[in-house]
Amino acid sequence: QIAGRRKKMELAVHVVLQHLLGFSLLGLLFSSSAGAQPEQIHLAYGREPSEMVVVWSTAEQSNSVLHYGLSPYNLSMSEAGEGWEFTKGNPDGLHYIHKVVLRNLTSGTQYWYTVQSGPDTSSLFHFRAMTQGKDWSPQFIVYGDMGRHGGAQSLPALITEVATGNYAGILHVGDFAYDFHSDGGVNGDEFMNRIQDLAAYVPYMTCPGNHESAYNFSHYINRFSMPFTTTPHWYSW
Repeated sequence: QIAGRRKKMELAVHVVLQHLLGFSLLGLLFSSSAGAQPEQIHLAYGREPSEMVVVWSTAEQSNSVLHYGLSPYNLSMSEAGEGWEFTKGNPDGLHYIHKVVLRNLTSGTQYWYTVQSGPDTSSLFHFRAMTQGKDWSPQFIVYGDMGRHGGAQSLPALITEVATGNYAGILHVGDFAYDFHSDGGVNGDEFMNRIQDLAAYVPYMTCPGNHESAYNFSHYINRFSMPFTTTPHWYSW
């Protein structure tokens, strides 16, 4: 039990320090061009319990690759994904969205990963695949109405909670950034970067609110990938 608590404490310190510094040594070593540098990395559960969806953004068009494994020192598996351009209501924000779907993950297993676009590789993150079966009592963090600036006081506490490893995901029930499309989309980019220290570690599950309605919900539809995205405003398992 002591070893388990120590491991959780070490992970919490790692996440908080990464948030405060704004970069990690890994990202610094592998970054070579700002245009393809991955930003705004976030997770979501997929259509199947054995899936995890990873989404990120870049300023320039590039490939979408995720490297992952069971150890932070051995990312032995890779998965390629898709990318698309996002400009509607987003003239000044990052224009390229990347998405990779990981399939056939082992129930309840922790994976470590980085994402890569062109020559640029992100920091190192980790997540736990969904636990399958009936003997599962998940805990979620639930909130709504969190702006780019308005959530500043609660964000450090949320980062610390996520780093404990006790949560299966976050439910953000509408109203993001205030607003995604403000400042030509730059406000949305900055908000997504601020929540990366949460959303890159646990699935960040969402639904839209009235603040997302601009440009026919274009920012919400492009920035998030929820299950059954043929109906992007709602989903159910």
